[in-house]
Amino acid sequence: AGDLEEKGLMVVSTVSGLEHSDIPSLSPQIFSFFQDHTYQVVFDVGGDPAGARALGRFHPYFETEPYEMLIVVNPFRPDTRNIAEALDLIASVQGTSRLKATGIISNINLGPDTTLEIWQEGLKFIMELGEQLALPIVYHMVEQSFFSRHQADLKDYPIFPVTLKMRPPWLID
Repeated sequence: AGDLEEKGLMVVSTVSGLEHSDIPSLSPQIFSFFQDHTYQVVFDVGGDPAGARALGRFHPYFETEPYEMLIVVNPFRPDTRNIAEALDLIASVQGTSRLKATGIISNINLGPDTTLEIWQEGLKFIMELGEQLALPIVYHMVEQSFFSRHQADLKDYPIFPVTLKMRPPWLID
């Protein structure tokens, strides 16, 4: 949160003391953002029905306010290994949250093992998923060093380069 706050973003997270719990416990401060329309708000609730349940609490507010619900998809995750599984997961998230997805963010990667060929394989999956859902691909998130190496190959796509701030323990030297 520190890096985001340094960039002028306000971070509202789970209830203090429950940050590492496996229950969706959102701060009541979130309700204030539905009253003050000067904010642009991003909810990152994970990509499963548990997070969607937390988001579903706010369904009455979303009924009266415009929103975008962007689904982040990595075709190399265990729960989205094929189109049918991805469609089922997205349908579950939409049903549980009672919100309609408005776009897809592709997050094609196998961590440090991601090659251009792997990314292109994942791109086919993402494009087919977008077609089946009739949703636009809003952008493709790629790790900054991958983007730097393959910028010419990615020039035809809306790319959102990211710098990883956290690494899983198995990737730490």
